[in-house]
Amino acid sequence: MDTFTFDELSLNFGLPDDFFLKLKEEDDWSFIIKLHALFEGVSSHLLSYHFQDSRLENTLSQLEMSGKSTGKLAFLTSLELINKDHKKFILKLSEIRNSLVHDVRNTTFSLSGMYSSLDKNQRKQLAKTFSPYETFIRAFPYDPKSKVGYTEPEQKLVTLEKLYSRAEADFKFHIWIGAHSVLTSLLNMYSYSDYMNSLKNNSDE
Repeated sequence: MDTFTFDELSLNFGLPDDFFLKLKEEDDWSFIIKLHALFEGVSSHLLSYHFQDSRLENTLSQLEMSGKSTGKLAFLTSLELINKDHKKFILKLSEIRNSLVHDVRNTTFSLSGMYSSLDKNQRKQLAKTFSPYETFIRAFPYDPKSKVGYTEPEQKLVTLEKLYSRAEADFKFHIWIGAHSVLTSLLNMYSYSDYMNSLKNNSDE
């Protein structure tokens, strides 16, 4: 898998290999709508894959993405196919998407305008929400005993100041970088699903 392109999008969804790469070139309204639709499609496909029945994909696609108890994210969470920071990313993306999708006048929506309209604390929180990978690194300092975690030099590469500066400079690009982390994780969950299903099948024998 290339750094910013995903062969899986072509293989599983019939999308161009560079679909994700070109998302950042879209206007802000299209960027949000298409990015959210991408996560919806991947989530539905991952769930039907996990349940090992492709007939479910169409039914699962009808579920709301962020419904608290019955949405796709609720299923992914219960099945441990998404972590809390990636879930927060998609929930916030859904919130923005839902505020845009029902009014054609929102086609002129500006992410930088939305971001700059928030107060300083709100901007900082939003910058962290849309930086799940870097938030994860900051939350797990290296433990010499278990040899798990991220070293001090690695953590210094993802300071809050750098996150805030990137969001302030180009909020759409900031979201796009975060989306890459979430999408990478979801696509990696196919192999984790295989592992969990193999454990279940072995326990049933």
